[in-house]
Amino acid sequence: MKIRIVLDNIKKPYNMSAVLRVAVAVGARVYLTGDSIPWDHKKVLSRVQTWARSSQYNFSEFCFIYEDLESLVEHLQLQNVELIGTSCDSGVPYYKTNFVKETAIVFGNEESGLTKKKLNLMDSIITIPTKNGINSLNLSVAVGVISFEIVTQYSVFS
Repeated sequence: MKIRIVLDNIKKPYNMSAVLRVAVAVGARVYLTGDSIPWDHKKVLSRVQTWARSSQYNFSEFCFIYEDLESLVEHLQLQNVELIGTSCDSGVPYYKTNFVKETAIVFGNEESGLTKKKLNLMDSIITIPTKNGINSLNLSVAVGVISFEIVTQYSVFS
């Protein structure tokens, strides 16, 4: 099973670096769409060097760039990959979602998430339930929570 993490319009280098760290930890592929900061941006790479030797990982082998989310959605649908969007406002709790089939988890911009138009492209929408007035988590934390749930489910059901 391949874990696919899709990042749409991610702007902050520290988020990109932290997501790359999660991707390495779970063996995921990362897809960057829209105006996402590239994985090879100097600010991202400088942060990556705090946790990995730059020669240790060849990010070009598991990071792919698409001009826009719509193009990637079309590509993944041809491969029968289920597209699961993330939202702070609505969706099924992530732990009630079956991740055993081929899926791509789509995360939106740090400030505004995925637009309604982009959420409509998804096969389903999930959320990470929170309490005490907190309505969202940092992007890299959300990626980590959901990615490790996928790893757990795959380990249990494979």
